[in-house]
Amino acid sequence: MSNIRIDLEATVINGQPLTFKSPVDCAQITGLKVYYPEGDAVKSRVFQFADAHGKNVGSVSLFAENVLVKVILDTDLGRAYIQNADTNAYLEAQFAAARTAASNANTAAATAQSTADAAKTAAANANTTADNAQTAANSANNAATEAQNTANAALPKAGGTMTGQLKVKGLVLTSGTDYGTTLPAAGTAGRIFFKKVT
Repeated sequence: MSNIRIDLEATVINGQPLTFKSPVDCAQITGLKVYYPEGDAVKSRVFQFADAHGKNVGSVSLFAENVLVKVILDTDLGRAYIQNADTNAYLEAQFAAARTAASNANTAAATAQSTADAAKTAAANANTTADNAQTAANSANNAATEAQNTANAALPKAGGTMTGQLKVKGLVLTSGTDYGTTLPAAGTAGRIFFKKVT
């Protein structure tokens, strides 16, 4: 990066226009280095090239070779505002291309992020579905366990063997089978028969 040297006969004032001829090699030019008259308190000063929007243009090929270039010097900000319409149009095209490239890159990054987010959402939904299925299975198992427990706690209606104590209130017996005025002629082993006393 380098600056174009300009030798002046008088000290620069703010807003002063300046016209100069661009050098043969304009590559990597970033601004002007203005040298003041001998004996001036300030020997020299650098002015950074800026476009029509006031933005520093950086290190780019600004001008064709050996053309007249007009700038306005800003001593407060140290800028040389380019006044050539064709140069500003060229810079605007360059910056527009750069902005488009940056915008495309941002769009691509945003698209990639959206795709990643969508994949995460799909994975989360899949996990939620799996969790719901597991919850449903657990609920079904619990219901089956409760039903089995209820069945196990109930007395068998068709008869069978009971391993626990039987507590009853208001037992209803069948005459002739469970009780009677006379004992059965042939009893069944292990069976209780009540004889009614009259």
